[in-house]
Amino acid sequence: MLKRISWLVLLGTLLAATVSAQISIVGSLTRYQESTPGEQYEGVISLKNVGTATAQAKVYVQDYTFSADGKTGYLEAGSLPRSNAAWITLSASTAVLAPGEIADIKYTLDIPASRAIAGTYWSIIFVEGIPEDAANVEGEVPTISIKQVMRYGIQIVSDFTALAKSDLKFSNTKIVSTEEGRSFSVDLTNTGTRWLNGNLYIEVYNLDGDHVTTLSGSKFRTYPDTSIRKNISVAGLAAGYYKALLVADCGGDDLFGGNYNLVISE
Repeated sequence: MLKRISWLVLLGTLLAATVSAQISIVGSLTRYQESTPGEQYEGVISLKNVGTATAQAKVYVQDYTFSADGKTGYLEAGSLPRSNAAWITLSASTAVLAPGEIADIKYTLDIPASRAIAGTYWSIIFVEGIPEDAANVEGEVPTISIKQVMRYGIQIVSDFTALAKSDLKFSNTKIVSTEEGRSFSVDLTNTGTRWLNGNLYIEVYNLDGDHVTTLSGSKFRTYPDTSIRKNISVAGLAAGYYKALLVADCGGDDLFGGNYNLVISE
């Protein structure tokens, strides 16, 4: 029997995320560690079989990047300049769990003792369900079936704050039409050496300088040399001309802004 496997990759923060409908990952899918060169750090990824049959998974490390045009790259470990994949050692590359069983995959980061390390380094540990192969039945006509295999990525972030630089560039700003209505679209590019997690919003003023409203956007995350496209709804604004202050608040001193003219047509 021929099989076609489709992939679904989920990243972020999730509790009890299901892998192949049986194995779940308990805890955050982002593991952050403020780090120091020459130190060693340890962590645990806990897997649980929430199904009724024995389940298998493989565990491995890759690099991860993304860009504002919607492209996502899962690359060979160590491909990116700011990869920390070479520092990671896994306690196991596979796991077999009986129903209800919990297994811990330990990971260790051995940070090189280098003064050149500054800013954010990251990679991703994938937990991928291993599908059971269906037995061939004698005399059965070969068919093609679609089997969905889900894998979950745990982002491993090593942050070296000393001498790190935070910088964010706004580009490609325009009004676009979305399913929710018109939106202000902007590309955010991390041009610094440290990852940024923040909130995006727009302060809107009329041409006399009076504050009209605050338009809230969603949260975002960028790593160095990555970019992301964000949309902020302007559907509630009446037709007219406005001044806009776009703000990306990443906490502390990491506050970025830009001034724009908004033209809302009928």
